[in-house]
Amino acid sequence: MYEDTIAFIGGVLDEMVDETVELAHRVAAIQPDLFGQEHPPQGMDLNDKVDWVLTRYPETQGNDTLLVVRCWMLFDRLEEAIGEGAASRLVAWAEKGRATSAETYRRRRQETQRLRSKNGSLRPANDVVARRRRRDGAGPPGRSR
Repeated sequence: MYEDTIAFIGGVLDEMVDETVELAHRVAAIQPDLFGQEHPPQGMDLNDKVDWVLTRYPETQGNDTLLVVRCWMLFDRLEEAIGEGAASRLVAWAEKGRATSAETYRRRRQETQRLRSKNGSLRPANDVVARRRRRDGAGPPGRSR
């Protein structure tokens, strides 16, 4: 009789521990640090990172520049590179929508390199092109990816 009771209590305690551990993991995934900033979970791919930022920072849904700055801050440690104060000012600046989109610059660079550079002097170096193709899987059709 006692053995059955002990086994039952042991099972209940195991379930409680499992539920507590699961809850702790969920809380840790969204718990802000001492300064109130929420930290994203580890191990996300790029799609998950963008989804996470768009969900938690609704102002990024209509501002690509702000989305990029937030991603740099949260996932690429922008604050370590330029300092916390500068990173905060960059976010504030991007929130005002005064920045030209990175995509606009990328398109203009691509257009300039493709259309206006007849001798190829403005094209990226071959090693840069090779690195991009390896990273992005870009290249001619039929190329193994």
